[in-house]
Amino acid sequence: MKRPRGSLIGALFGRIGLLFLAIVLTVGLLAFQTARKRIDQAYDGQLIIGANVLRALMADELQQRAGGSGSEELQVDDAPLISAEDRKAFDDYASWRMFRIWQSDRLVMQSDTGPQVGAPPLRDGFDDIVDRSNKWRVYTLHVPGQPVVVQVGERLGIRA
Repeated sequence: MKRPRGSLIGALFGRIGLLFLAIVLTVGLLAFQTARKRIDQAYDGQLIIGANVLRALMADELQQRAGGSGSEELQVDDAPLISAEDRKAFDDYASWRMFRIWQSDRLVMQSDTGPQVGAPPLRDGFDDIVDRSNKWRVYTLHVPGQPVVVQVGERLGIRA
């Protein structure tokens, strides 16, 4: 029995089409995963920068404490750690970003948003925290030579 010539070419194009589709889907998936990883790295870098900026904004206050006996509390009410203008800049992102400042495991300043936690972790670095229906990525920075911890974070949904 002889096959018509058109069906052989049709079968060849069908197989090549499926192979092409599989290659395109694979390359697309790899490109998506690579882009997602780079975006996460960029957002993580922003959190690290944010924590260091907040620490730098507090540098004068921390330096004054270092010159004294070192037993003084960080002053929040009488001598703000950051200016009202800087605080407003942080609060502009209040719906999806957060910051906290801890002194000796006691929360001394925070934004109005963010996951509820008991105390900061003992190490610097990132943590993913689930609070209510939101997932947060939080970066913790221990200030060298001070009993002060700075935390900044953002909702993971913003990255999507």
